[in-house]
Amino acid sequence: MLKLASINIEHNLHYDRVIPFLNAFRPDVVCLQELFECDIVMFERELGMKCVFAPMAKTPIVREDISSSQINFGLGILTALPVSDCRVHYYVGSEDTIPSFYKNPLTGGITANKALLAATVSFESSLYTFATTHFTWSQGGAATDEQRATIKKLFDALETMPEFVLSGDFNAPRGLEIFSSISARYKDNIPPYYKTSVDKNLHRAGDLQLMVDGLFSTPEYHISDVKLSDGVSDHMAVTALVVKN
Repeated sequence: MLKLASINIEHNLHYDRVIPFLNAFRPDVVCLQELFECDIVMFERELGMKCVFAPMAKTPIVREDISSSQINFGLGILTALPVSDCRVHYYVGSEDTIPSFYKNPLTGGITANKALLAATVSFESSLYTFATTHFTWSQGGAATDEQRATIKKLFDALETMPEFVLSGDFNAPRGLEIFSSISARYKDNIPPYYKTSVDKNLHRAGDLQLMVDGLFSTPEYHISDVKLSDGVSDHMAVTALVVKN
């Protein structure tokens, strides 16, 4: 069975945890959120994989230091398997304009593109499509009109793809409106006994008890042995075994 790992790595803050974790798990496909473009070569070298990348925004390389150099961060899919197709759908913003990341201190609104990155890989004579995204943030995980509009655009992008496995940071807690709208369309593979995907010891906000990271699939795929692992990043690492039905 194909081994998948998905992690919001929080920029470059946890490499001493992320890299050893991935080398120990030895995944066939890795989906990363909040990946610095300048660190792709390092990940490729350390994991022995190649990366496809979708930039979402520019941010200071030193967190919250606006005087430091601005670099792209976004989504990455890494694999050593043959890649037959790769696509990027910007459902907010455009690949032609990568904005500077900005969070409005009054409204909490965030300026950043939103993308769906997908790669189709060949594994044991079958084609597997994996997609990842980092969805629109909201205060406390409550659904907003912005999220309601954005989820429709994400669904439109997903409708253009073949069957797939979708992972990422959805910024929308399981059990509430936005997450429920996703799980109504696609199978939610995170076991129900997991109540949070936020690492209370590494996340700046502490113990949030919010299941905001997802692993969804269409009927062609069977996903098993799904685990959430803490001590890796501010979000827990999601790992699973994947096979086609």
